[in-house]
Amino acid sequence: GLMAMMIPFPFYLAYMRKHSWFYVALASVLMLGVVASCSRTAMFVGALEFAACSVLLLRKREKRWPILAVYVGASIVVGVFAIVSFEKLKDVFALFIEEIDAISKRDLLFINGMKQFREYPIFGGTFFPQGEYVPWDWAELESFSSFFPPRWHNTLVQIAASCGVVGLTAYVFHRVQTVQLFLRHRNVENFFIGMFVVTLLAAGLLDNHFFNVGPVLVYSMALAFVENIDQSKV
Repeated sequence: GLMAMMIPFPFYLAYMRKHSWFYVALASVLMLGVVASCSRTAMFVGALEFAACSVLLLRKREKRWPILAVYVGASIVVGVFAIVSFEKLKDVFALFIEEIDAISKRDLLFINGMKQFREYPIFGGTFFPQGEYVPWDWAELESFSSFFPPRWHNTLVQIAASCGVVGLTAYVFHRVQTVQLFLRHRNVENFFIGMFVVTLLAAGLLDNHFFNVGPVLVYSMALAFVENIDQSKV
């Protein structure tokens, strides 16, 4: 998921600097890494993000042929590799193909999360619930689970179940502040940072990214950049 969120930044460099084909190639490598992870949510939002950034770049850059050459070359390389290594790739993506139409029982998580919200509507049932509706723990390491609780795999369901109406109100207020922040500081840099934020929020509809240390740490730094980018002399 975090790798998918990073895709806009090579595109920003491709938009702003010479030799844009190099940065497009870097973004393509990131996208291939996302595909190799077999993370369905990351693949879906990453592909949409990659396509949106590609369209913007091709519309704004005058020299499009080097960029198009990267896309064509990457497609040929991936296609040949897929044919040559078909059997190995089939084993790697076996589980992904088997569960392509499923969402890893997330629908049950969402239902139980909302049941917990109805049981504790004001302040929620905390991030470490002890009642009837405890989300299944996907981690096998006790040292991990004792620090990171099992979660509901949806940002809004998580906040509702864990923090209730009070938490939802705070989150909506934060989202309004975020929109105002981007509208107040409109420039190229913040557009690509905004793509990162949108990817995080979209992936958070089916995953825990907004409550993981890595993604939300980068998210916090990104908002600081948005707020102060106009003061930068770089």
